[in-house]
Amino acid sequence: MEGLVNEAVQDFVTQHHGADTWRSVRETAGVPNPEFLPLRQYPDELTFAMMGAACEATGRDAATLVEEIAVFWVAFTAQRGYGPLLDQLGTTARKRSRRSTPCTCAWRS
Repeated sequence: MEGLVNEAVQDFVTQHHGADTWRSVRETAGVPNPEFLPLRQYPDELTFAMMGAACEATGRDAATLVEEIAVFWVAFTAQRGYGPLLDQLGTTARKRSRRSTPCTCAWRS
């Protein structure tokens, strides 16, 4: 999983449930470092452990926590400069999933 995802979970828990709750999640999930590198790949199992620990620490069920983090994700990524990139994907999930042309990158020529 991208470090950006783990960083979003960390920021969400810290901002909405406090630093003590994040410390509990970190200890329970076995998060090795206090910070995540946004573009580094981390084992999916770490992210799943963080989510499980966050559910336990916050008293939220998984579906509720995922939805809350998804809402948080929009502002989180926009604040880090990903807003223009996300704007190119369309304004709704339906528009994004019905793209008429595949996404291409110049470096793939």
